[in-house]
Amino acid sequence: MTQITVEIPDELAIQIQSQIVQGDFSNVGEYVVYLLQQEQSQLRSTQLEKMFLEGLDSGELIEITDQWWEQKRRETLP
Repeated sequence: MTQITVEIPDELAIQIQSQIVQGDFSNVGEYVVYLLQQEQSQLRSTQLEKMFLEGLDSGELIEITDQWWEQKRRETLP
């Protein structure tokens, strides 16, 4: 694991300590990791939504049936 040292404004340090005191997190590092994981999750959701909308706008609409999925599996799987 990598250790990183950062300086933050006092207001943010108070917010972090508040989370620790409340028992939500056991230390500053745990809280920071949680925040970064939340950001990654948000990014993935945004990217998936963008891809979904691009797919909807990509051409003619078709009905997706079990047979359609089976055909796609046969075409793409070895």
